[in-house]
Amino acid sequence: DLAVGAAGTPAAWTVDNVTVVNTTSVLSAYQSSGNWVVRNSTFRRRGDIFVGESSGDWMIEQTTIRNSTEEAIDAVNSSGQWTVRDSVIENTADDGVRADETSGDWTLVNVTVSDVEDDAVDAYESDGNWTVRRTTVTDASDEGINGVSSSGDWEVRDTVVTETDDGVDSYNSTGNWTVRDTRITDVSDEGIDAVSSTGDWEVRGTVVTSAADGVNGYNSTGDWTVRDTRIRNVSTHGINAYASGGDWTVTNAAVRNASANGVYAENAAGAWEVHESTVVDTARGVDATNATAEGNATRNYWGASDGPSGDFSGSGAAAVGNVRVRPYY
Repeated sequence: DLAVGAAGTPAAWTVDNVTVVNTTSVLSAYQSSGNWVVRNSTFRRRGDIFVGESSGDWMIEQTTIRNSTEEAIDAVNSSGQWTVRDSVIENTADDGVRADETSGDWTLVNVTVSDVEDDAVDAYESDGNWTVRRTTVTDASDEGINGVSSSGDWEVRDTVVTETDDGVDSYNSTGNWTVRDTRITDVSDEGIDAVSSTGDWEVRGTVVTSAADGVNGYNSTGDWTVRDTRIRNVSTHGINAYASGGDWTVTNAAVRNASANGVYAENAAGAWEVHESTVVDTARGVDATNATAEGNATRNYWGASDGPSGDFSGSGAAAVGNVRVRPYY
């Protein structure tokens, strides 16, 4: 029931223009070390590609994997700089791409992952500086992209994530990661979850709509930035920095239609700033209750020309706590 058996091989072999249907395992390259290639192929019903503990710089390109009863691609504990590109993964009973505990600098580019029963891309406890670029993730029962407890300086860029639990989950991560030019929509939990992260991360040029928190940096201790980002229609906070310990900045952001706070900085311990941003249609614009350092929230638009309400005399979104707001737009 194994279509291609290449476990432990050191060679640079190629699988090209092959269709495999209804096998227990499509391909096993477990502990392989060669720079092999799978291209222009279709695998459907039951089987997976198992490349766990491989060390080569292998590539899967222009390939479709459908209806797998396991992970579509399982690269757990691999260490090579492998690539999956220009490929489609649909309807899997587990992860779309399993890359947890990997140490290599792998890449996903122009990949579509849809209708999976776990994470679309699982990089849990990974150490490498991996990249997900120009990729579409939709309809995953768990995380869109799972970077929980990762330590690498990874990047998600030019990517769409929709109909997942968290869009991008970097809970407890320690690396200096980036989410850039990405759209995250219709997720059931956080748009970007950076809870308890310790690295210096950045969210830039990104849109988050229809989530719980747009960006959740609760209890984070690194120095992070949210810039050129649009967040709207969230059921809790636009940007959650509750009990954060690092220094953080929000620049040229827009938060609209947040059921709680636009920016939630209660008990924030580090230096923080919000500038050149719009905060409207929120229960509170900025909540800095018990923030250790006075927040600098000057040069923002609060939805009214006379500035914020709350602890201030304007009629715009409320600003409360240890925060400075003048001048405003």
